[in-house]
Amino acid sequence: MEGGDTAVIDAAPTVPAEGEVDEDGMREAEKFDHPAEYWLACIGYAVGFGNIWRFPYMAYTMGGAAFLIPYLVSLFFIAMPMYMIETLFGQLIRTKLNERYGVISKMFWGIAITQAFVGFFTVIYYVTLMAWSFSLFFDAWKSPFPWVMSEAELAAKKAADASAKVKVTGI
Repeated sequence: MEGGDTAVIDAAPTVPAEGEVDEDGMREAEKFDHPAEYWLACIGYAVGFGNIWRFPYMAYTMGGAAFLIPYLVSLFFIAMPMYMIETLFGQLIRTKLNERYGVISKMFWGIAITQAFVGFFTVIYYVTLMAWSFSLFFDAWKSPFPWVMSEAELAAKKAADASAKVKVTGI
């Protein structure tokens, strides 16, 4: 890291006690113990399942490298500035999410609730993707391997499995 970067990140290891307030009467939020933690959090925020599994698919279906132009434009002119604004706002206000927008105006309390709901539904989405990934990973190691069989053999095996289920369940 460059020498000027450490001035932006407050790396003092402090965890405020419950109810501890600063001179403005606001409770202080927790801080990163080390600047590397901040940068790892930034990378984790920016890289997700969408960049790993959806981006190559979209690049392929939209014409390859032609898809990179709008992707990079939106990355540099929309996503990165919004992340910078959110990070700087958090460093300026130094309060937790549920109190952050109330500092500006009491009318904005709904924004924090909306962010919590969006985070909740994003977690549900990611957990579903991880479950599919684990399921497909373990299904790939069943005997016989699915990619070894021909289409006709695979269809016959599925039909035999379906008939066995009918006999067991009686449906």
